[in-house]
Order: sequence, then C-alpha cells, then structure tokens
Amino acid sequence: MISPRNLSQTPWYFILLLTLGLLLGGSLTIDLLIMPMLYADGMMADPGFAAAGSMMFWMVNHAELIGAAVVLTGVLALAVTHPLAREGWAIILAILLFGIPLIYTYWLMPEMLATGAQLDLFGDRASMSPEMNWLHGGYWGLETLKIMTALWLFRLIDREHLQMPETKS
Repeated sequence: MISPRNLSQTPWYFILLLTLGLLLGGSLTIDLLIMPMLYADGMMADPGFAAAGSMMFWMVNHAELIGAAVVLTGVLALAVTHPLAREGWAIILAILLFGIPLIYTYWLMPEMLATGAQLDLFGDRASMSPEMNWLHGGYWGLETLKIMTALWLFRLIDREHLQMPETKS
C-alpha cells in the first residue's frame, strides 16, 4: 500500500505533473503563438476559415479532453491514498479542468462553426458578426479559466510533494 508520505514514488504523481504541463504548454502555444499569427495574417477574416478552424480545433479539443480525463483520473486515484486529493479542492479543480474542454468541444466550437459558416455564396463576409465576437469572448474567458485552474492544480500537487518529508527505505 502506498502511504501519503511517498506520493512522489507513485506513477500518478508523475503522470499528473506531465499531463498538466502538456495541457498548459499546448494551450499557451495555441493562445500566444498560433492564434495571433492567424489573426495577423488575416486568415480569420477569410470566409473558409470557419471550416479550417473547426478541423484544427476538433483535434485540439479532443486531445485536451483526453488530457483532462487523465488528470481527473489521477486526482481520483490519489484521493484514495493522499489527504491533499481528499480535501476536495484538487477534485473540484480536476472536474472543472475536464468540464472546460467538454464545453469547447460540444457547445462552443459547433456554435462558432455555425455562426462563421459561409452560407451566402454571393454575400460579403469581410467582418465578423457580433455573435462571433461574443463566442470569441466566451472562448477567451474559458481559456483563461482553464489555464488558471491547471496552474492552481499543478501548484497544489507540487506544493504537497515539496512539503512531504522523504522516507528512507
């Protein structure tokens, strides 16, 4: 049986930190590098961008869902043996981290695709609709919440590890 004193020796500790690091790195890369480049190149104003963006974000959102599911599973696995996870904050944060990609995948991105789809072949769609601006605002709000939640969870798990005295074999 794994005692709370040797959390760092469990595979879930490493899996959690690695997965949270990958989620944070991927999100920050998309938010701070890829999206600004697409915007600066004018690709977001292109009528076909909704379909192309949908394909790109379909893959990203599903990868985030898998990563968030691994984090939730790891936190629940640690809840069996470690008081930090049993406190509740870690579980609540992991559920929130899983819920955000669910919202992206099954509500926000389909709405953005429907709003941005070019249905009028002869119409001019050079500017974004007000609905799309609201959806982008929702995306950025959820993205900020996701990054803050992942950082808080990362800090909770790592801080608890640093406070534990090492056990001698």
